[in-house]
Amino acid sequence: MVELLTFAVHPYNILFTGVLAIILLYWLSVIVGVLDLNVLDIDADLDTEVDLDADLDVEGDADLEAGGALRGLLQFLFVGEVPLTLVLSAFCLVLWIGVVSTNWALGTSSWKMAALIVLPNLLISFFVTRIALIPFRALFRRLNAEDQQVKDVLGLEGIMLSAADDVRLGQMEIQEKNSFLRLNVLAESNQQLKKGHRVRVIQKLDAHSYQVEKLEE
Repeated sequence: MVELLTFAVHPYNILFTGVLAIILLYWLSVIVGVLDLNVLDIDADLDTEVDLDADLDVEGDADLEAGGALRGLLQFLFVGEVPLTLVLSAFCLVLWIGVVSTNWALGTSSWKMAALIVLPNLLISFFVTRIALIPFRALFRRLNAEDQQVKDVLGLEGIMLSAADDVRLGQMEIQEKNSFLRLNVLAESNQQLKKGHRVRVIQKLDAHSYQVEKLEE
């Protein structure tokens, strides 16, 4: 183990080890609450279409192609579905493992050889990172869907189907277009709700219940 750590700070590996150390410090900051998971995320739609003049020059075409390639790469790594910080962390970890392991196995003895090792490891890291992020993509899709459902429900009004207070759960029914949605709800503090009362959803309490406020008759 000591020998591996010593090799990790070898001049051929020090750049990748340094980047990994920064990432570890970032995640430590996230754990203690100093930084946020989405600190690097950009609020941008990767599928946004941009209107361009038909008479583009050669340089403009090159910029457009570069932008399309970058967007395709970001989509390949699920950026926009998975936090950018998680994508970068996974990619750098995979790349570090690949570079250090390859240098170790081949006994790299020159900068030229070390440089040649980086390119294939870069390519392999993109594919390995994508595979590693698949379960995280599913997780964040589910979390985002739940968040959207909460946003869709908050502020909606409905009728109480059973009595409730700030301790005892009741049920309310919301009519949206041609469909009906039933929610488990609690009243505000010291408030009594009866069957037939009209209420409004004001916040989500947990995975299975919401808090409502009584509306004036």
